[in-house]
Amino acid sequence: MGRIRGTFLLVLFLSLQFLQISIAGETGVTGGLTLLEPSGARPAALGEAFSAASNDITAFSYNPASLRSLRSHQISMLFHRGFEDEFYSQVAAGYQTKKVNFGISLGYFDGGDFLLSDGIKAETVSIQRDIVGSLGVALGRETFSIGAAAKFLNSNLIQKETASAMMVDLGIFGRLSSRLNFGAAIQNLGTPLKYVNREEDLPTLMRAGLSFDLMKKITNTTLFVDAPYHLNEKEILPAVGLESTFHALALRVGTKKKSDGQELTVGMGIHMTPATIDYSFAMLGDFDMRHRVSLMFKFGTNRNNNSRQKGLGDEN
Repeated sequence: MGRIRGTFLLVLFLSLQFLQISIAGETGVTGGLTLLEPSGARPAALGEAFSAASNDITAFSYNPASLRSLRSHQISMLFHRGFEDEFYSQVAAGYQTKKVNFGISLGYFDGGDFLLSDGIKAETVSIQRDIVGSLGVALGRETFSIGAAAKFLNSNLIQKETASAMMVDLGIFGRLSSRLNFGAAIQNLGTPLKYVNREEDLPTLMRAGLSFDLMKKITNTTLFVDAPYHLNEKEILPAVGLESTFHALALRVGTKKKSDGQELTVGMGIHMTPATIDYSFAMLGDFDMRHRVSLMFKFGTNRNNNSRQKGLGDEN
């Protein structure tokens, strides 16, 4: 394990050096924004402050090392309805073993249709259709784990231009105390999206976060804090989320900074073993309301690993 950890940290260090060179150079147009879509209603409601979230397959999209905190096999399905006809859906699954945990996800984005005319004829075309896939692995112990994910993105614009890109995520995850978790990750490190006449940079991020259990007697209340750094824009857009659980009901609120302002989100979750239904709502403008609904199933708990992972975080 020590040799694997050392190799992983060396790769992480070299990746950071590469990113520093990228920051110092010229930055182009950022594309592939589908990669920044929330992976579930729960992280969306918490402002996406999810680098240090545990025992939740949707955290895989923010930090691949979080896979190691899974205490059971999990399947999550997301449906997101955005502005007008825009929608995004994703299916993710996590598989738990005693030594290594695995994750896989597949997402589909549809930007809606519009009427395209060249002055002679008109046709209805799709504005944008993207497919995003990810395959990840995480290993480690109770106090420290490492993870990596290989990802791909295929994007089609107005049914005329197609581009693809490959990328990786690298992450670390650990427990500082029985109530405090930490996580850090590099996301979307890879090749640019290459269309016919142009290239677009991927939305590469470096992020770090904490999750802290504020209380566990009356309610289970957890504070989530994240500090994602967007390399292309050269700005930190911090996020904060708060979740309180009352038996089978979870109430959530979150906020995150955006380049054009502040976003406030709210949500809730209802747990009915073995399923959990989550909902989130965000108002991005006068007419742009974002509704997200997730359905998660947890099954096949490994009792030995469940004991080993005790204290790493969420029980939802």
